[in-house]
Amino acid sequence: MAQPVVLLQGAFGILILALIAVAIITGDFALGPVGLWSVLVVPAFPGSVVLLARYEAQPPRWTARRFPDRERRRARMRRTRMAVPPGAWRFASARPPPTCCWPAGR
Repeated sequence: MAQPVVLLQGAFGILILALIAVAIITGDFALGPVGLWSVLVVPAFPGSVVLLARYEAQPPRWTARRFPDRERRRARMRRTRMAVPPGAWRFASARPPPTCCWPAGR
């Protein structure tokens, strides 16, 4: 089952890398024995880990469910064995697609 926290981990990783790129481009500013960007970048990772742990501990906010009208439509499509909507071939071509990928004559 897919976990949305993985997407958040990637987003936080991108944000931290962007912060490092800005630090490289602008240069460092001294704040006593350490630089300003070190003070900003070092807490960014533990902060993102804490936020992700809090998010993962929460119960799911929504669950996927099937809609009854969609199920009825799918059942109707299976009953009629209709693979394409009516009139679709009219716009694509005058004849149905070939059943094989080889040219005729082989």
